[in-house]
Amino acid sequence: YGIGQFEFGAKYSIQENAGNAPYGDETTFTALRGTFTQGRTEYYGAAQRVSPDIETDDVKERDEFTLGVAHQLYEPLSLWAEAGWYDKANDQGDNVMVGAIFSF
Repeated sequence: YGIGQFEFGAKYSIQENAGNAPYGDETTFTALRGTFTQGRTEYYGAAQRVSPDIETDDVKERDEFTLGVAHQLYEPLSLWAEAGWYDKANDQGDNVMVGAIFSF
């Protein structure tokens, strides 16, 4: 859904887990995403709740967050940066990334 320079999205999905998974038969994902575009720069953020049927020591209900920015320098070259926080033990999986995309 978009209004001017803003775009919003929502998602609800249920993933079937492998048979006899210790964290239950299904995991539910509920997410929101927003993007703001100004010229050649796009700012975005997302939040997601991950809810397994059964919580274990390794798999717990958690909230995940992502923030990022992408900028198109000129037609084939874009630069981007993104950070993600996944609310796991010892900050497992949290990351900060930067990169470039050259499209041809």
